[in-house]
Amino acid sequence: MNTDTLLKWCELDLSILKSNLEAIRSILHKHTKIMAVLKDDAYSHGDFIIAQELINAGIDWFAVSTIDEAIRLRTHQIDCPILILSYTVPARFHELVQYDLTQTVFSFEYGICLENYLMTVKQTINIHLMIDTGMHREGILYDETEQNLDKIIRLYQSDALHVSGIYTHFSVADSRSIDDIEYTKKQHTLFQTLLKQLKQQGFITGITHAQNTPAVLQYPEFQYDYVRIGTLLFGMPYGEISKLPIAKIISPFYFLKAKVFQVKELPKDKFISYGNHYATTSPSTIALVSLGYGDGYSRMFTEHNPQVIIHDQEAAVIGEICMDQLIVDVSNISNVSAGDIVTLITPDERHPHTTLDYLSSCTNCLKHELLTDIGPRVQHIYLNSTKEKD
Repeated sequence: MNTDTLLKWCELDLSILKSNLEAIRSILHKHTKIMAVLKDDAYSHGDFIIAQELINAGIDWFAVSTIDEAIRLRTHQIDCPILILSYTVPARFHELVQYDLTQTVFSFEYGICLENYLMTVKQTINIHLMIDTGMHREGILYDETEQNLDKIIRLYQSDALHVSGIYTHFSVADSRSIDDIEYTKKQHTLFQTLLKQLKQQGFITGITHAQNTPAVLQYPEFQYDYVRIGTLLFGMPYGEISKLPIAKIISPFYFLKAKVFQVKELPKDKFISYGNHYATTSPSTIALVSLGYGDGYSRMFTEHNPQVIIHDQEAAVIGEICMDQLIVDVSNISNVSAGDIVTLITPDERHPHTTLDYLSSCTNCLKHELLTDIGPRVQHIYLNSTKEKD
């Protein structure tokens, strides 16, 4: 796509997405499949474009956070099953039917509420039961006392609710401490016990899934029918799992770019940007770049020597980062002018101060957390694809 009309954009190389997918498949059991998690616009990579690429590569299940995310995929001709991981308000139950969506049921009461609605309108939908084996967030509690087994069975017996799947979520699968390993194994054992109880009583459980990215990497023996993979698809392992071998063969593919819109010369001892916190120490050439914290480039970067790339050379961000622009010292880079392209985020390790690893460490956040802060003013451009994000 021609960028002549753009001030700021991100470029995404979908050939790397496909390579990441194949690397993940290489560590899965033969019969384990991937449910691709596309929460928050596929972690700001563009949900329906990513979904279509993954369908072309053989993915047949998606998970999202909200009903709006699910409907967005449906309205862009994504016809695969879509699991909504979070709460859908009762006033929108009709849209679950309308768009053929699979709703997570995380409590007995919520399941009965949904069942009552479906009986009134004489409809059925697919649901997955979320079982709380120890994270103690959402989910139907299940422990060594077989707590709530009767309620889980009651939901399987519903005529209006078709339980097409059941899952749990591990709370500390990314940790290698002895206590956390034992805790994760305990969660897994509880889930296995529940599945055994259901099968002994003659129920078809539907598809089973328990592992997210950390669990897939740390506990390959815990694989069920599907694994839920999000951040790893986008090359963003975090914490201790970023040290594992697979982290060396996957890669992020998000490049954040913007344009210079003004260049000016300043003498020594001139303040720059809000607060007068930065002053030139010698005659300087500065470039104003058309991207700021309103686009997700955090003000917190200011204190950590952020760098950008202009003419394939690194340049320091100076002064306070503003909402709509930032300022760069280009004194040592020749011939910078308005319209030049600046790269602010790149997976290129030759420029370590522009990587997600470095920038996320500046704000003490996760790499995907940083990307999901990037706002809608940043347009997406896809390489190796025929489609573009709206």
